[in-house]
Amino acid sequence: MSYPFKPNPKLDLTLERFLDAPRELLWLAWTTPEHVKQWFTPKPWIITDCEIDLQPGGRFRTRMQSPDGKEVSDRHCCYLEIVPTNGWCGPTRCCRATGRPASPSSPLSSR
Repeated sequence: MSYPFKPNPKLDLTLERFLDAPRELLWLAWTTPEHVKQWFTPKPWIITDCEIDLQPGGRFRTRMQSPDGKEVSDRHCCYLEIVPTNGWCGPTRCCRATGRPASPSSPLSSR
């Protein structure tokens, strides 16, 4: 896998997983709120809200609910690049409240 930055093994954790599934289905799982709500949080937590603005600079945001009903906002992230069914499309940097990347030097890969 290639990254838009060189991971620093002292600072960065890189996770990779290869799934035996059609690319089109994986694309839908990451880009459709209804699909994200089904898998994005560990059970017994649930996703109560999901916002996906699938364009460069667009937001990826979720809201989770614990088993006791407490709601927690997940990290707000933004898309840097969109490559339909042919590469990584996931949110790649933490965002400020404005939706802009927090820092060019703080990428999150494979999230």
